[in-house]
Amino acid sequence: MSRRRRQDADPGHPAPGDDAKYLTILLSPLRSCASYKPKFGRGASPGLDLDDFRALYGADPFYAWFGLDNPLIYTAHRAAGGMTSIYRQIGIGCERLFRRILQDRLHMSDEDTAWSHAVADPDGSSRTLSLDGRIPLKSVADDAGRRRVREWIDDAARRLHLDPGIATALQGAVFEVRQGYKSKDSKRQNADVANAAAAYSQAYLPVVVLLSTRIDPDVASRYEAAKWVLLRGQVGVASSLVSTYLVRARRARIRPRRLLRTKPGDAENRTRVDPRNPADDGTAMNVPGIEPTTAPPPRKRRSELTFKHNALNGRHGWLRLTPAYSVRLVQQLLEQHDAARHVVDPFSGTGTTPLCAVERGHHAVSFDINPFLVWLGNLKLRRFTVSELMEVEDAATSVLEQSLDGDAEQAPLPALSNIRRWWNPVDLAFIRRLLTAIRSHSFDSDGVRDLLLVSFCRTMIALSNAAFNHQSMSFKDTAPPQTGLFDDDHQERHRVQFRKDVAVVEAGASRDPGSGQGRVVLADSRNLPASFDDSADLLITSPPYPNRMSYIRELRPYMYWLGFLEDKRQAGELDWLAIGGTWGVATSRVASWEKSGDVFFPGYLASMLHRIEDAAASSGRVLSRYVGKYFEDVWRHVHAAPRTMRRGAELHYIVGNSKFYDVLVPTERIYSDMLLEAGARSVRIDPLRKRNSKKELIEFDVVARL
Repeated sequence: MSRRRRQDADPGHPAPGDDAKYLTILLSPLRSCASYKPKFGRGASPGLDLDDFRALYGADPFYAWFGLDNPLIYTAHRAAGGMTSIYRQIGIGCERLFRRILQDRLHMSDEDTAWSHAVADPDGSSRTLSLDGRIPLKSVADDAGRRRVREWIDDAARRLHLDPGIATALQGAVFEVRQGYKSKDSKRQNADVANAAAAYSQAYLPVVVLLSTRIDPDVASRYEAAKWVLLRGQVGVASSLVSTYLVRARRARIRPRRLLRTKPGDAENRTRVDPRNPADDGTAMNVPGIEPTTAPPPRKRRSELTFKHNALNGRHGWLRLTPAYSVRLVQQLLEQHDAARHVVDPFSGTGTTPLCAVERGHHAVSFDINPFLVWLGNLKLRRFTVSELMEVEDAATSVLEQSLDGDAEQAPLPALSNIRRWWNPVDLAFIRRLLTAIRSHSFDSDGVRDLLLVSFCRTMIALSNAAFNHQSMSFKDTAPPQTGLFDDDHQERHRVQFRKDVAVVEAGASRDPGSGQGRVVLADSRNLPASFDDSADLLITSPPYPNRMSYIRELRPYMYWLGFLEDKRQAGELDWLAIGGTWGVATSRVASWEKSGDVFFPGYLASMLHRIEDAAASSGRVLSRYVGKYFEDVWRHVHAAPRTMRRGAELHYIVGNSKFYDVLVPTERIYSDMLLEAGARSVRIDPLRKRNSKKELIEFDVVARL
């Protein structure tokens, strides 16, 4: 087709016959795999077919005794020898297909879409590296197409936080196309980092285009750090800056066995799935009124989706809270909803969701019933000036010197039960002097004072006898030795610890939280106020699980020292208000709980509560009522939450199931049924990871669409 005829076509839609043409381009490289024959160590042999293989292995008494002359063994050898070739040929087809689409849609030639650059090797020689596609703006003939590409490049540059001068200078984009990226080949990564640098030097935006979703998270992070735009093969994602596809793909029936099977009639080479058995395909039946079964659990614990990933992640890692969910998980969800304007989190916790949202340019509001978490979340979202950061350095030096003076005033002991179990006298005296020094210091900015209080919290926990090797906070087996109060070794240890903690907090504060706007509001998630004037379009949250873990218990050292709690009664009252609370007075009140008449429970939940109660004479009744009250509170939240969301909004609840005695409580299914009852148009359940406790316990993403 001539350049003139191409310009007359509509660049936004495929021409008649393009589907068949594109399918041929994609599949033609795969045909070479169909003829692959394994050689079984026979050197230059052209390879053995099935009959040759059975004759060879059948004649060997040892192999035949093991049954290795079975046709399935031959198929396994074909797959093992040809699989690399299959992936390679799929990749070749993808590259060719992508270039042809660029040429057809933007009316460009082979020369227009090709890009390479020379690199010098240490020995003085040079070699050429190339990528798989290019869009030079000057070669896009029609004005509408060129404008669309320019706008996409500008949007991508903003998302990468490129310097405005660099973004303005970009004159096109270059593309690395892959079917997937499952390896961690450092040589390939290094080459692509060099490709990105070369692309920017020639005023091109580098883009990785994945046709599948397969890419190692560490590799993805390195590419993004090198300022590649990374598109994944996700379907149903609206953002052209996140997904390779713009529309939900029709589900294709792919039968790869056609490439590898030995004979069309070999029943042994066929895969059958019984639709009556949900375990076969990794899904679970969801029949209303019937107690559901749980899908097969994920095999991996995936520590990157837990609080462990937060520890070294700037402001996210300021204070450790074991039940906090992962920055990585929230980032992945936000990547899939890049067009969302307003993000809401009704269970703010340590502020993971609003901080991630602000980092990516969204506007976010989160809610929490705990005033300490509201204070911490808003501090994480605050922007600090250079003068404030300089004041942190000076103030830290001043309060540290004051606290190392053995005659300095000590803060009163908080009403923390058995406080001598938490700290030995040496460390406790230092902590008290440090808190007094911070409180008595004159600050130009309240934000600076709060940063030093966060540093104090880190030091206080680091010097304590608290242990985090269980699901909830516990105590180490042995306390540090109790030696002299003011010897040099202790003073140096205290100095080093506080300096280190100030450095961590200051480093997080020095990084701008992002271009979005966020705040944390003190509120009850069962009666949420409107988050935005025009409603929210994305909810991402991790509510408490029904596992009797008290967030007040986990937070009590911070809250007592900073004055958010004064006594046990106050702690119990606050925990009673929290969903899933079971600390102090909350436990005795749970024992007398009775279900309200206006609360929706799925039919199977009532039978579960009875089984929990019957499981143990002493504690079964209390645990049954605890679970019942938890889901009553959840229903009140789920019933209220849609009022703050717009039509079409998506809700993500990261929740875990629980087990009481031998009764497995499918939290994810109960959330799903409640969301449907509350008006959600659709709900799906995505298993995320195996938790570090009982083998049946899984973490899920319950996804609802309003």
